[in-house]
Parts: sequence; C-alpha cells; structure tokens
Amino acid sequence: MLGAIILAASIPTQLPPPPAVDPTAPASASAPESGGAAGGPRFAFEVRDIQVEGLDWRGVLKGKTRRLGWQAGVSIWAIDERTARSLIEHVQKSPRTVVLQAPPAVAEAGQAARTLTGSTVQLVVDLERRADGPPGQESGIAYLPILEQMHNGVDLSLSATPDADGLVVGLNLDESTIQGIHTGSFEDAVDGPSPAEDRPILGLFRRRAEEDPNVSRAGAMKLQASFQVPEVVRSHVEGAWPLKPGELLLVSLGARTTAEKWGRPVVVERLVLVSARPEGVAGRRSMLGAGPVGETGAGGGAAASPFPSLPSASTPDSAPPPPIVPGLGGPGGILPE
Repeated sequence: MLGAIILAASIPTQLPPPPAVDPTAPASASAPESGGAAGGPRFAFEVRDIQVEGLDWRGVLKGKTRRLGWQAGVSIWAIDERTARSLIEHVQKSPRTVVLQAPPAVAEAGQAARTLTGSTVQLVVDLERRADGPPGQESGIAYLPILEQMHNGVDLSLSATPDADGLVVGLNLDESTIQGIHTGSFEDAVDGPSPAEDRPILGLFRRRAEEDPNVSRAGAMKLQASFQVPEVVRSHVEGAWPLKPGELLLVSLGARTTAEKWGRPVVVERLVLVSARPEGVAGRRSMLGAGPVGETGAGGGAAASPFPSLPSASTPDSAPPPPIVPGLGGPGGILPE
C-alpha cells in the first residue's frame, strides 16, 4: 500500500525576483546592493534537516518565535541565533533524533541556490513478463525487473534579497520521505505438454527431464516474482518571508507516526532550519554553532559529508536482486531457443 501525505504552503507562490537594474544608469555606477547583477552581494545558506522525536521541543521556543504563517499542517517561524542553537542542543539529547547538515549553498542576491539532504533509493517498481510464445503455449518465461530511483530526503531551492528591514528569504522545498518499503509477489507457471501431445519437453522442463526421465509431462514449473511499493510522505513548501538581522527561518513539515522495532508507535516531527548570511560573514562563524559553513563540531571539525545518509533500518538503499528463473539463465531470463 502506498500512502502519501501532501502538505502545501502556498503563501506566497513564487520566489522574489531580483530587482531590475536601470539600463540608463552610467556605466561607472555600482549595481544596487539588492540586485542580482555580477559583483553584487552573495549569500551563503546553512540548512539543518531535523527529525525529532515527540513534540516537546516546542517548549524551547515558547515566547522566542515570530510566527510567519501556517498552511495545511506546515508551520513557519522566524527565530534568533541563540534560540536556534538551543533548539539543536535540545533535540540532540534524544538518541532517536536525526540532524542532517545539507551541503553549503551560495548565490548572488535574488538568485536561487540549490541543496539537498538524504540519499537515493532504488526500487523494483514493476515487472515485465517475457515469454517465447503466446499465453498457454510458452515453454519458457522470465520476469525482467523495472528499476526506478527516488530521492529520500529534502530538496531545497533558496534565495535571499536584502530589504530595508533585513532579508527576504525565498524557499522552494520538496520532501519525499520513505516510511517503509512493502514487498509483494506473485506466482507464474509454464504448463508442460499434455499426455496426448507428442512434443519434446522444453524450457523450464528441459533440465529436469534430462535428469529424471520420469518427470511428469503434464506438470508445471512455478516461479515467484517480487516487486516493491514504497510508503511515502510528501511535503511541499513554497514562498518568501522577511527576516530581521540575525534571524533564521524554521519550517515544520508536520508530524508523522513511525514504528520502532518493538512495535511501539513513535511521533516524529520533521523540521528544516535555514540561515542566510553575506558570504564573507558566514565563512567566519556559523549561525548554528557548528563552526564555518560546511563543518561540524564545536568550533569547526571535519567537513560534513555531501550527502549524509538517513537511517536505513526500513529504507534500503538498493533493491533486491531480480528473480532468478530456473532453466532460463539467471536474472532477467534467457528464453530457450
């Protein structure tokens, strides 16, 4: 069963465009600070993708947030640097919390930069039946797996445009979270020749007939084919919000229920924390207390992995091998001549 939850924040619906440059201005005039022209200000974005157990983390924020909006289960706030660091310290106390750092992203003012967290998962989404004859008359069959890949994580497009009160931060976010992968299967068979038919035993029966001349000519060889159906949570957030100097954008993608290995349901809320700073300032100190952008640990440390992996207990990174069909040459099948 494929389950999907779709959340959408639609206020506003587009990222802010870069301000236009006056074409009549003298060539020696500098581009406006808020423009996207070459040589203008560049902004570095930091992103934390947080999956926190429970809802009590909101107590850390009481009285320290500026509400920016809510739509269809998606909540958006502005918080200051100290509150952001307190939030991360609080959620990391739980061993079940996952905090991922996205690769650094940099863009000129008003232009979009893209980054993401998570991993790519390959699935057997369908099976293609191959046979050497019409139904009921084939002597060999095989099922070829149809493989597809999907992103398991958060994909973000970010922009920052200076204004009189600080920054307008644009966000276009797509989340695809695999809650689990369900495996289904079915059987298929090739019927042997009837006792009245005088034709050789072929296909799936050839090897067995050679080994055992008493094999039933009317028997059937069965095979089992397997496929996968993911259980997916999807979210989409798109808009632009004003931030004062020193503020960060905090987005809640809503809560979802997962099951531990002992079967006890656990409520997990997914948060995305975004900061935008002028590139030179961001390189000196992280707003999230993790050293320069792209590093982890207090005061710096090893560079963050470009694509941190999500927990893989229920989200394998690869599909199982395609089914092997007896007598047909292994995965994918080779039909008898």
